[in-house]
Amino acid sequence: MNTSAQETRPAPSARQRRRQRTHAAIHGAALDLVADKGFKAATTDEIAQKAGVSPRTLFNYFAAKEDAVLGLRPPVLTDQILEQDQTRRNLYIFERIAHLLVDILVTSIDGPSYPQLRLLLDTYPELRFRMRTHHLACENVLADFLRSVDWQAFSQQGRKGPFIYRPCGSPTPLREHNVQAALCITSALLRYIDLTQGIPDGPQRDTLIREAVSTFRHLLREDTPTDPPSQGTP
Repeated sequence: MNTSAQETRPAPSARQRRRQRTHAAIHGAALDLVADKGFKAATTDEIAQKAGVSPRTLFNYFAAKEDAVLGLRPPVLTDQILEQDQTRRNLYIFERIAHLLVDILVTSIDGPSYPQLRLLLDTYPELRFRMRTHHLACENVLADFLRSVDWQAFSQQGRKGPFIYRPCGSPTPLREHNVQAALCITSALLRYIDLTQGIPDGPQRDTLIREAVSTFRHLLREDTPTDPPSQGTP
């Protein structure tokens, strides 16, 4: 994030800070109880009691016990993510989209680091399915964003610069199979990087994604200025 964006973003309100503390308390209680009793034996009632909240409050923050253990939030494309995207407006489109998916994923996991997540998934296989569905939810958020872009107009400006959005309610010129293809390529990029080893910040993350995209472009022979045959494809 550039410095000016950080300076102009308002500080979290008292309500937001309180919600963050409650979220962290429930997640920490879930981790502690699972470590003590195992995933199956730990109950949501016990997690709520240890966190000092009611079971109803727990489910206001987490949809299920799995989410509380993993520290999951519903994935969203936040204003902060879009602000960060503006600093990448001149990148190759799939490098830019890969950053968007990583940012959506990172902001939706408010708890363990990726290496800690890997340990949780290895220790409690029951969590693997939930994590896979969460990844799919993150991809769906990105897919909805891709459908909102006017790709024909964006292609006319060289597929760089600010995204151009379709008017609300207008049909998308981006075919659905192109959306799915874009998601497959982007997800493959992230698997290639192997984010289970951790997600670095700043220049190191930029380098990892840039090198992965360069490798994929070479394999796909996408090293010419020719646009793909299907107009509007990212």
